[in-house]
Amino acid sequence: MVLKMACVAFALLSSTTYAQNTNSKTPTQRDGFIFEFVAGGGVISIEDSAGIQTFDKAQGAFVFPDLKLGYMLNEKLAITAAMPGNIYEFQDNDRSFGGFIPSVQYWVKERWWIHGGIGLAID
Repeated sequence: MVLKMACVAFALLSSTTYAQNTNSKTPTQRDGFIFEFVAGGGVISIEDSAGIQTFDKAQGAFVFPDLKLGYMLNEKLAITAAMPGNIYEFQDNDRSFGGFIPSVQYWVKERWWIHGGIGLAID
């Protein structure tokens, strides 16, 4: 539990610190295509609906690739295609999942946005 909380805290704090820029006098101009690439790590714990196939405990996982492509419709709204991926180990086998999620991203403030969609993932 402590490991999970530490990973979440690190993810939130590292992205917040990186995004701060106190010297910026002009707002960001959002126009055209957007691209995002992520590689990192996380914690995964899986159980099926019957509770038969399950991890003995949560384990670390490698996040790769995690891509997002999109196009800005206006200053605050973009249509995107998110393609998450994750590599993990289950019963001594390396496994991975990937997905394709058409979505929208809306900037609530200069540095805060909401991103959501619905799509298909495969393991």
